[in-house]
Amino acid sequence: MRFFVLFVLLSLNISLLAQEQQENQKLEIIYFKNGSIIKGKILNENKTDYQIEMLGGDIITVSKKNVSITKTVNLKNAIFIENGLTLQTKGHYAVYTFNLLAGSSTYGYSDIVPSLSIIHGYQFDQNLSIGVGTGIDIYDYTLIPIFLDIRGYPRKKRLSPFYAFDFGYGFPVRESSNWSSIRGGLMLNPSLGFRFLGRRESSLHIGIGYKKQFVTRDYRHQDYSDEIVFNRLQFQVGMMF
Repeated sequence: MRFFVLFVLLSLNISLLAQEQQENQKLEIIYFKNGSIIKGKILNENKTDYQIEMLGGDIITVSKKNVSITKTVNLKNAIFIENGLTLQTKGHYAVYTFNLLAGSSTYGYSDIVPSLSIIHGYQFDQNLSIGVGTGIDIYDYTLIPIFLDIRGYPRKKRLSPFYAFDFGYGFPVRESSNWSSIRGGLMLNPSLGFRFLGRRESSLHIGIGYKKQFVTRDYRHQDYSDEIVFNRLQFQVGMMF
């Protein structure tokens, strides 16, 4: 029993120490309306002022009317880059993208169709993030893709290229008609582009990619099936949070 109590107390001490260290790694960034910034810890605030402990230990008071925004940063998962911006290097991410898909199907029909996607995942470092996504693709048949997302951002700068590769399965919204039924199929989607980092924990993504979607069509009154392949050039714009 004595060893059990000792183990519990030791575990609590380790947990509290880890929590304290995590709190100590947090930092506030205060952005002023004139474009300047300061970094420190907000000790107190009221309706009109912030009391801030600067990195050097000095304590100052600033008026809220001069402040544009404040942002809390976990230094364990972020780094500082130019102009006071912070870049997340580890943690959860979400990407919301609008796409235009231009190209043709197996039978040569060419068109431009809209597409939406939502991705949530975890960033392990700048070069590797893994997530899962879904969305809606409007071809000749409307499909709901479910896919794995792998992406990376090579440069630790405000402007960085990115690469991404999505692969999964597209499920038809409407599976049958009077004369045929539709089965979904494999979806492949590599893409490249640029990330523009913003101040409010978000970034703009603009890119280009290639999307390939397989669909099988079964004819009701014939013992016959054919495979339709949608090949699309993808133009994408989105936001990452």
